[in-house]
Amino acid sequence: MTLPPLLELAAWLAAGIVLGGVYLRLVARSVAAITAPGPSARAVLWLVLRMVLAVLLLWAAATQGAGPLLAVLLGFLLARSLAIRRTGAPTDGH
Repeated sequence: MTLPPLLELAAWLAAGIVLGGVYLRLVARSVAAITAPGPSARAVLWLVLRMVLAVLLLWAAATQGAGPLLAVLLGFLLARSLAIRRTGAPTDGH
């Protein structure tokens, strides 16, 4: 069973949002591991995990075509924007 094209793109968009949320959560864990006293081997673990997750989802989307790949990227960017807005970080680079 195949999904209608717009529903399929919505699913890829949702996957990108989830990837963005997980990715940014793992970035936070990496930062916490780096700033904690003692060795930061966990930081490397979180780095590798987030890279593997991002590569796998982006590769899966790319094999389906430009639309799914762009939808995943848009979802990731939406999650990033929400995270920046939520933390109150400046968005203009200052």
